[in-house]
Amino acid sequence: MLHATALNVTIGCLMTAMIWQATDTATGLRTGTNYALLLGSAWCFAYLTQMRSHALKRLSLTDPHSGAYNRRHFEPVLERELARAADTGNSVSLIGLQLDDWPQWLDIHGRAALLQFLPQFVDVAQQQIRAADEVFRLDQEQFVLLLPNCPEHGAIVLMERVKRVLQQQTWKPFAEINRSAAAVTWQSGEHAGQLLKRLNTKLQQQRRTSLQLAAFQDSNEE
Repeated sequence: MLHATALNVTIGCLMTAMIWQATDTATGLRTGTNYALLLGSAWCFAYLTQMRSHALKRLSLTDPHSGAYNRRHFEPVLERELARAADTGNSVSLIGLQLDDWPQWLDIHGRAALLQFLPQFVDVAQQQIRAADEVFRLDQEQFVLLLPNCPEHGAIVLMERVKRVLQQQTWKPFAEINRSAAAVTWQSGEHAGQLLKRLNTKLQQQRRTSLQLAAFQDSNEE
């Protein structure tokens, strides 16, 4: 669009100068003004069309509440990264984050508080990972961090960093965040569905372990 604008401005100036020399000043100015108005109208229309296209694309790829990419975008991106890893021999890892208290938050604090919390949660998580990594929201309470070219030990380090920062962060109106976290790394020959299933299994195991630990602590206090 920038190149087209520059080209049209140049043509308009040359045309105005040629008419100015061939006729008189008034005709040249009138022609230049008319062309500028036409060019301005066309530019505004093209700009608004471009902005609308970008907005529609963003809405189709992102979750409207959290700002993270949505599940629809996650699946092709994961398949693309796995195909690239199969060709290059690089690693691909996933970090899953499950908000265990989501139903209770919804009952106690309401939907408005959760909608205010989600963008902050995604922003804090995004700040802890690399520029090439991406955050996806797959379900109401489940988020996945996609880590291209990241081996297993790197994913574990990143997961621990994210967990620590999320735990230390103050989240109003929530007293604390109970979340399950798990990391998996792609194995050769594994397709996207198998990798995601393995991540979900580890998340469920982590959640059960956390619930059992909490129940054990409560029984000791009694």
